[in-house]
Formats: sequence, structure tokens, C-alpha cells
Amino acid sequence: TPDGPDRVRIDGVRGEAPPPTLKAGLTRLGGWRNEVVFVLTGLDIEAKARLVEAQFDDALERGGARRP
Repeated sequence: TPDGPDRVRIDGVRGEAPPPTLKAGLTRLGGWRNEVVFVLTGLDIEAKARLVEAQFDDALERGGARRP
């Protein structure tokens, strides 16, 4: 339902209370057409991050793109 300029009112929605460890996501315009987020869990996060980064860079290069 419109509720003013750049505002919308949502009625009739039910949900659950936030958990004690509620986390929030933030989005902003970054000047890029596409963005991607990788969620890495478990042990050896730094090693996993390096592997994902290397694979991503390789895929960009094979696709004719490169990291800015």
C-alpha cells in the first residue's frame, strides 16, 4: 500500500521474533553492474578464500574480463 514518497506500508504479515544473534545485510550502489557474495564456513577460511579468489580470477580471465 502506498504510504508516501518512497515508502510502502505492509499489512497482514506475520513472522517470528529475531533470534538473539540477528545479523543484517547492507546494500549500496557500488558502481558495478553485478556483485557476488561468497559465504565460506568451517575450518581454514583463509585457504578457502584464496581458492575461491583464484577460481574467480581464472573464470574472469577465461571470460575475457579482468579484475578492476
